[in-house]
Parts: sequence; C-alpha cells; structure tokens
Amino acid sequence: MDYKEIYLSKYKPELIKQENCIKNQLTLLKNRNKSFQAANYKIDDTLRNNISSFKNDFIKSENNYFLFTFEDRDKLCTGTKDENLESILETDIFDLYIKHHGGDLYDSYEDFLLNLGEFKGLYDAKRFYQKIIPLVEILYNSEKINEIKLEEIENSEDHSTYNDLKENFVKVENISTNSDHPELATITKAEEDEIDLLIKKITSDEKILISSILMSMTTKDKGKIPDTELVRILYLTEGVFDKRIFIDKGKDLTYMGKFNKGIYYYENLRKRIKIIDSILDRTEDLKIDHFREYIEDNFQ
Repeated sequence: MDYKEIYLSKYKPELIKQENCIKNQLTLLKNRNKSFQAANYKIDDTLRNNISSFKNDFIKSENNYFLFTFEDRDKLCTGTKDENLESILETDIFDLYIKHHGGDLYDSYEDFLLNLGEFKGLYDAKRFYQKIIPLVEILYNSEKINEIKLEEIENSEDHSTYNDLKENFVKVENISTNSDHPELATITKAEEDEIDLLIKKITSDEKILISSILMSMTTKDKGKIPDTELVRILYLTEGVFDKRIFIDKGKDLTYMGKFNKGIYYYENLRKRIKIIDSILDRTEDLKIDHFREYIEDNFQ
C-alpha cells in the first residue's frame, strides 16, 4: 500500500481548496472596498478557525506528537523530500499510530492518513499564507488576487514575481541621513518585513484600544513607559485614525467612541476578554513589554 499517495490524495485537494477560498474571500472583500488590513485580518481569522474547528483530537493532541514528528521528517530521514515523506509515514508515524491506539478510533491506518492529510492541508494553508502576506498585499492592491499561490517557500521574496510587483506597486521610502550625523540604528530588509508582518496582524479595533490604553497608562503612570516603547506603540497604531478627526463632528466618529470608552466600549465581557487576549498575542514580539505588563495588571 502506497501510504504517501493516500496521504497526498487528501492533502493536495485540501490545500487547493483553501487557496481558492482565500482568493474568493479576498476578491469579495476587495469588491466591498475593504482595506488590505481588514481583509488580511479576516483571512487570518478564517484560517485559524479552520484549524481550531477541525474535529480530531487524536491528531491535534496536546503533545502534537504526530505533527512534530511529521514536520521533522527531513531531519529524521536522509532521502529526497518525496522519499522522506514516504519513509516517515511507513515508520515513525505508523509507530505513533500504533503506540497511541489509533486503531481504536480509525477503521485502518489508511483512514488515519486521509484524516492527517486533511488536517495538514488546513495547517499548511495558514503557514504558507503567513509567509507571503507582503506579496498578497501587493496582489490585493493591484487587483491580481488570482495570482496568489500557497506553496512551501521561506518568504515573499522567494516568489519570482514579488520584486517586480514591489517595484511597480510599492513606494519604497529611503530615510535620508546627514553625513555628519549618521543613523546609529540600521534595520535589515528581513527585519523590516518581519515587523511589518507582525503589525499587520493587529486590527483597527485593537489599535484603537491600544491607543486608549496608552493614554490611560501615560496619565495614571507617567514615566512608567520608556520613550522608545512609547514611540513603538505610536508607530504600530499609525493610520487607524483619519482626517475626519479635524472636522467639527470629529468627536462623534465611531473610532472616537471606541477610543474614549476603551475596553468598556465592548459591553460583552467575552468580547472584552477576546480582544485583550488578541492584543497580547499579536504584540508579543514587538518589544513593548511595559505596555503589555500594564494590560495584564489592569485588564485581565
């Protein structure tokens, strides 16, 4: 029995299905004049829900022994990628299936592999998408959504079309420096892309709440937050407000209601918990630890 083909018979169609769903969803959101930030959040939320709602605790076990072993196949085996896939399914994964009594839940090992293929298709759709968000943004804004392709790459720049598209559709701003006062801090393209990706995950509502909490923090605990961290937060919330704030009725804008009321804008307790947890999750790697500690102490 060719275990690799059984696995791929479910994995490949599921990945294609998710790719088409992403394209269709982005097209719909684009037609509704949604910003890429809003569209990206929707896609990210959908992909997360697909995995969390996958009804198979055996594969999604607490220890993730199947997934960890499967993902490490190229380290555990010494052949080509196809050979390693075939080998890991015939040996390590099969042994885990027996060890953890897979036969009690499945009619056969083949049945289990079909389930594994479906789950891995969902899992890789999310993983592949997150690696190409900068490319997806360009395709979204240039109305080339159908060119999105989910595949195993390191980052957007591995796509042959990425740099051409970036040059045509993305304005790259160069920071000018005085030769007598050179910038002390430099940032690599990889670091810049990683930071952009992290910030793009934060929704507009979350940015507004972050701004509101920041105002509360600087008022009640003046001096507690370092200047560098303060500027980082101001940067990541950039663009969430617009020019309408300068008109007479600016105070009546929805985002000002959210800003003024802060967490109490959300009457539902479950919604409050969800948005606070989401902010903490999405800002974990953005080096705003004092701010995050303030949230944990005052809003959890």
